[in-house]
Amino acid sequence: MGFVYTFQYRTTPKKTHVIMLIHTDYESDYKGAYTYFIGEEVTSFDESDSSGEFQKMVIPKQEYAKFTNGPAPMPDVIVNVWNTIWEMSPEELGGKRAYLTDFEIYDSRASDHQNIVLDVFVRINTI
Repeated sequence: MGFVYTFQYRTTPKKTHVIMLIHTDYESDYKGAYTYFIGEEVTSFDESDSSGEFQKMVIPKQEYAKFTNGPAPMPDVIVNVWNTIWEMSPEELGGKRAYLTDFEIYDSRASDHQNIVLDVFVRINTI
């Protein structure tokens, strides 16, 4: 199965130049279907300015386990961190995975595609 991604960008002074990849709407766990939302962090969002081209997603303030991975080339950096997360027990994670909203942050440390450093936040229910 393949995926097609269409990216739309426009210039706006509200951008922080931080790309967010959000995993949400989990059907079950990491083996099931989920929504993969790709966007850019903004300091504010006015829906009337977007002409329906963009969607707003707010990451809920919850308990997350943070994983910083790299430097490593893409896609190894992301494959490695998710493989590590999938193999971890709830005790190692600091809680049981909630499968509600997880997200990846690609900031200035991701500018060199051969030496990417990124953060992954996994929603957990603390033990």
